[in-house]
Amino acid sequence: MRALGAAHTINYRKVPDWGAHVLSEFGGVHKVIEVGGPGTAQQSMAALAMEGEVAIIGVLSPEGGANPRGLMLNAGIMRGIFVGSAAMAQRLNAAVDANGIKPVIGARFGFEQAKEAYAHAWGPESFAKTVIELD
Repeated sequence: MRALGAAHTINYRKVPDWGAHVLSEFGGVHKVIEVGGPGTAQQSMAALAMEGEVAIIGVLSPEGGANPRGLMLNAGIMRGIFVGSAAMAQRLNAAVDANGIKPVIGARFGFEQAKEAYAHAWGPESFAKTVIELD
């Protein structure tokens, strides 16, 4: 993540209470992209600065529940983000191509390894995009 430009990183395995750590160390953050779901949403809310926003994309961790009290204490917002339609995906792909954006590939698998690719993508070691190559 630092190689991609992140100024600060926190390993959630080494700092289980990372939300409070972010708040005390950095004064909180204004935006959190939450992909874990109920199992990590509480930490994301705890990491927010005043009037910050948690954007939820997908739910990887089905256990646990998020208590919205943290949002009320800092006037925060939690917003769900819809993946989008096929037409939206086509427009996104065209924009990526037109602007020379190079998505980060975390792992590549052959088509015959599709089952392993999905297991990797859903696992804790997954980083960036997991690609299944058709050729």
